[in-house]
Amino acid sequence: MLDEDEIIRVEGVSKRFSCRGRGPFCPRRSLVACNDVSLALRKGETLGVAGESGCGKSTLAKMLLSMEAPTEGRILYRGRDLVGMSRGDRRRNCKNIQMVFQDSLLSFHPRKKVVDIVTEPLMNLGLIDKRDKDLRALELLDMVELPVDVLYRYPHSMSGGQIQRVGIARALSVEPEVLVCDESTSALDVSVQRNVAELLVRLQRERGTTMMFICHDVALINAIAHRLAVMYLGHIVEVTPTSMDIDKKVRHPYTKALLGSIFSVRMDFSRRIKAIESEAPSAADVPPGCPFQDRCDVVMDICKREKPTLLPLKGEADHLVACHLFGSEAAI
Repeated sequence: MLDEDEIIRVEGVSKRFSCRGRGPFCPRRSLVACNDVSLALRKGETLGVAGESGCGKSTLAKMLLSMEAPTEGRILYRGRDLVGMSRGDRRRNCKNIQMVFQDSLLSFHPRKKVVDIVTEPLMNLGLIDKRDKDLRALELLDMVELPVDVLYRYPHSMSGGQIQRVGIARALSVEPEVLVCDESTSALDVSVQRNVAELLVRLQRERGTTMMFICHDVALINAIAHRLAVMYLGHIVEVTPTSMDIDKKVRHPYTKALLGSIFSVRMDFSRRIKAIESEAPSAADVPPGCPFQDRCDVVMDICKREKPTLLPLKGEADHLVACHLFGSEAAI
């Protein structure tokens, strides 16, 4: 049953892509981008999703926006299954869930000016009259702290930070209930990245928007999100509330490794930075059992036989971990 505070619930969602190896005689294989993913987005919160490249974060985002259909499982928006919606219902629902892309410039029409870009969703959905475009565009630019003189400029003449702000304005133009930010700050300089992140936090608080913030940087997620979900090789391995001492609260070996690799001017330089040995296996050849077993320094025999289930820790209903260290068959 869907909780009234939950805007979106993802239930056992998997996404497989058919792929063929190099050579005419190579058999087709199944590449698993997301594997039995379950999580929820709550009203007015920011959920951060972290993980290495290729772990399935962007595929999950695309399924939330109906850009990809899950192979298995359900995605419920306000109790309605997005997969079962008709094409017309899906089009009408698109205003409720919007996305800010990693490279917004590639998502813009190169021959359209900013005034046309930020009002394009409104025009497509028939929400404003053509005569009101300029006025509405000015309001949207003011919302994302852009000057008036960018109104009739082309995106290629703007800086990376300005382009991302235009992307945010376009996504928020239809007042969505859910905003998905897919690596929307990762291509920016650190100072610009901070400004854009602060803008997103302010807009989220002022508008009460539910936000999914996808990022490699766990420290940035911890600074702006209410909860952190960590993905590894298509699996959710840990979900925890963010906090000042999150490095002491996390439990999964992979999450600990991610936090241990963060470089900061405030870090303890006497502490050894521990690297994760080896590389992640291919998503087309995921081993049985725990997906992290080949890189884990506390691996046990059960990890090679059985895949751990994402379960809440004892006494911490909001902290879920998929690790046999915290299961009934192993001692902590």
